[in-house]
Amino acid sequence: MENNSLNVPQKIVEDNIKAAVGKVNMPLGKMLLLGIFAGIFIGIAGMGFLANKTVGMFLFAFGLCAVISYEAKLFTGKIGNLNKTN
Repeated sequence: MENNSLNVPQKIVEDNIKAAVGKVNMPLGKMLLLGIFAGIFIGIAGMGFLANKTVGMFLFAFGLCAVISYEAKLFTGKIGNLNKTN
């Protein structure tokens, strides 16, 4: 029995290409704003960690969830997409 809800490799590649085209066509202002928001989300977690390690752990998890939910542009999450061209 075949499960049609699973993505086959070709579909995964097509979805990634669509996502990449969307990122390339994003206005610079919006990209900068999303990058600033990502820094704020993670920065709040860092401040919480300085106050109390347990609070910091929970805030860091919340910060990562916020980055994913708001599709913020966290630099460390996007660096793997850079390719060297000759």
